[in-house]
Amino acid sequence: MDDQTNFLILALGVVGGLIFYGRFLVQWIVSEIQKKSVMPVAFWYMSAVGSIMLLVYGILSQSLLGTLGQNINVVIYGRNIAHIWRERETLTPSVSRLLHVTMGIIACIGLIAVAYLAIREWNLQAEKPASESQVAWAWLFVGLVGQGLFALRF
Repeated sequence: MDDQTNFLILALGVVGGLIFYGRFLVQWIVSEIQKKSVMPVAFWYMSAVGSIMLLVYGILSQSLLGTLGQNINVVIYGRNIAHIWRERETLTPSVSRLLHVTMGIIACIGLIAVAYLAIREWNLQAEKPASESQVAWAWLFVGLVGQGLFALRF
């Protein structure tokens, strides 16, 4: 890839990260204003948008951990948005189908990308000396545990 493409991919990741992690700042500010712990609707929209952007970034940058971590989140955030729309009585059957089909397509693309990137990682590590490969697998395991713990918050 050329420098401009790499820059655009990096910019996507940075903006996605700012949106995704900015949601915590929004939640904190709203909670401070209301003097109680609350989860504003903006939190879920920022979660979904940031997560989709980070999923695309993970796929384009060929990050197994990034892709895996965001793939599951997209479904969770989409479901929370569906619950919000249902509570507000704005979730029509056709919008519900569209939302769930879209989440399913995104999740399938993510799962295919995870499988591809896992096979790619396996092949890359097979070409390295055993000691170097063991270190890489150990760090991948640490990352997977971290992603798992982060996902368990739901």
